[in-house]
Amino acid sequence: MQLSASASNASIVTEAIPLFGIEHLVGLSLIVLLIAVFIIFKKVFTSGVRKWAGYTMGGLLLINEVWFHAIKIAVDQWSIQTALPLQLCSILVYLSAWTLIARDRRVFEPLYYLGLIGASQALITPQAPGHAYAGIHFFQTMISHGLIILTIGFLAIVEQWRLPKRFPFYILYLGAAYMILVGFFNACFDSNYLLMNQKPEFPTILDYLPEWPGYVPCMYLIAGVLVFVIYAFTPRKY
Repeated sequence: MQLSASASNASIVTEAIPLFGIEHLVGLSLIVLLIAVFIIFKKVFTSGVRKWAGYTMGGLLLINEVWFHAIKIAVDQWSIQTALPLQLCSILVYLSAWTLIARDRRVFEPLYYLGLIGASQALITPQAPGHAYAGIHFFQTMISHGLIILTIGFLAIVEQWRLPKRFPFYILYLGAAYMILVGFFNACFDSNYLLMNQKPEFPTILDYLPEWPGYVPCMYLIAGVLVFVIYAFTPRKY
């Protein structure tokens, strides 16, 4: 089902920020630099420093999320069709903040797999279409998704958290169930969460997939393959 004009035109479209422009490359470089800092100086991170760093990153994630909603409200673009935390990376923001602040190892595994799959793709093609506040939206996107990647890097490199040996089939099952639920929500409220009803108007990897609805199962299959790839190349606990 394609979106109606009311949902697809929910944003004020002006000029989009170019992919791999100076702002984009600087943001990506900063994330890579911080991951390198984790690797090089991981032994410098004492227990107190690790706790402080976790609280700081978790707090920044939540502040950025509040900022996102505040801007949406301020420019009268907040709606249940576009602003509910139903996107994968919106959920990952809260999972990352919770894991960093509460140090809850139980959610590290889904955060690890889904974060590497979802946030990395969003960083390569950030959702920065031509809004009236495109610059702010771009930096919010880079901050939130960058912090998700940094959270995974921090927990895996500095905290040295490891994943269990078993394959996480439950992530595939939960992913399929969640797509069905979000698809039902989209049908009821004419929304486009998880990009299930319409491809974005800005460049993404979905441009290389079939048109709707063919690209929807392709997204799930690609994500499933990436889970296997990440599992194969990730050091595990036992």
